[in-house]
Amino acid sequence: MVLNRPSSVDVGVVLPDWQDVVSDPPRLFHGGPVGLDGAMGVAVLPHGAGTSPDVDRLTGRFGLVDLDAAPTSVAAHVGGVRVFAGHAGWGAGQLEDELAERAWYVVDAVADDVLTPEPEQLWRRVLRRQGGDLAIVSTFAADASLN
Repeated sequence: MVLNRPSSVDVGVVLPDWQDVVSDPPRLFHGGPVGLDGAMGVAVLPHGAGTSPDVDRLTGRFGLVDLDAAPTSVAAHVGGVRVFAGHAGWGAGQLEDELAERAWYVVDAVADDVLTPEPEQLWRRVLRRQGGDLAIVSTFAADASLN
């Protein structure tokens, strides 16, 4: 999922029943370049949340939402929902190779990041809270040719 890339499309255009349930901004987010004809709902679960047949816990406080379920029944069990169109994918061993090359910054997930009301600021905020060199990277210009 690409957490910091909202589209210009309101969730209500493609999933009208979910428009009033998703977190602000209530936009469809770009999940990645694969499977653009499908949508995934990602939820943040409250501390101590019980189980719901409409939400599959992934790890920690994160879960996948059944977007065919009634939004009102899901809303009672989650702290917020974001909907993504498409997803990212890697070939066998590709991600491991990229991690070994240090092509990615790997940091701990914070539940609030998934539902940030300011997704455009997310990348800089996550890097800044890491401190050290990554905090410095957060100050670089968005256009890498200017760095």
